[in-house]
Amino acid sequence: MALILSENGGGSREPFEPVPAGSHTARVVTLIDLGLQESTWEGTVRYREEIWMGWEVPGFRVSWTTSEGEEKEGPGLVTRRFTATLNEKSNLGKLLREWRGRPFSEEEKKKFDIRVLLDKPCTLVTTIEKSKKTGNPYAKVVTALNPKKGDKIPERETQLTLYDPSSAEAPQVLERLPKFIRELCVIGHKLDTPVSAEQLDKVEPEPVQKAPAPEKDADDFDDDIPF
Repeated sequence: MALILSENGGGSREPFEPVPAGSHTARVVTLIDLGLQESTWEGTVRYREEIWMGWEVPGFRVSWTTSEGEEKEGPGLVTRRFTATLNEKSNLGKLLREWRGRPFSEEEKKKFDIRVLLDKPCTLVTTIEKSKKTGNPYAKVVTALNPKKGDKIPERETQLTLYDPSSAEAPQVLERLPKFIRELCVIGHKLDTPVSAEQLDKVEPEPVQKAPAPEKDADDFDDDIPF
């Protein structure tokens, strides 16, 4: 299961303007177990367990129109696909160590439940790169850091999305996912898609609150170590 990590673990719309490069107050709102995904490295095909993680960035706002013509506005979203491993050379392992501010213990390396990250705030560092497939710019996650004492952390606006194929809610969550992510999950977990192609095309963006909620202070956190 890709949401339990170890050291050895292996609705259509125009694209939004990407979150700009820099440091942003952010929060994990999406965590998806993609299962076993195929990749090619130096001509060799291999399979690795992967996850999809997404952060909302409330300081950067985006607007869109639903298929019903309704105008929507909400926080920007940054996502990244990771190999599900705590290996110190992996992108995810490096990001989590920098976010925690300390390495994982030997015991933690054996079994770390990444679901604890859902709804966790951080300072997200991003850069702008161009997609090799489309040439469009996108925001790439460089790393995440624990918020500093005194930083203002806005309340979450985006509905949390956790896709764990072993959970009872998995079919309902899968139905809400964007089509391309749903297809990755179906392939990665060898699932039969539970809904029709017509239903897939009706998937809308995750709902957001109409207005930002009150802020809270980072001093309210229970521990200096975020997870």
